[in-house]
Amino acid sequence: MEETAFWLCWSPTGKIVPQHRHSSLEEAQAEARRLVTQHGGPVYVLLAVGAARQEKPPVVYEIIP
Repeated sequence: MEETAFWLCWSPTGKIVPQHRHSSLEEAQAEARRLVTQHGGPVYVLLAVGAARQEKPPVVYEIIP
């Protein structure tokens, strides 16, 4: 999984659900300011630091003796 860093805007009030991956801190900060004026605060800017993923097991093909 080759990911690049991204930021999310999140509110503990539940009014704002992260829906967009921001590619820069500045972009996420601007969005957080915009969301605060629309919905109230606080709005946190979060940096994704890791990810979990499930790898499918390999498919094995065998010849029946």
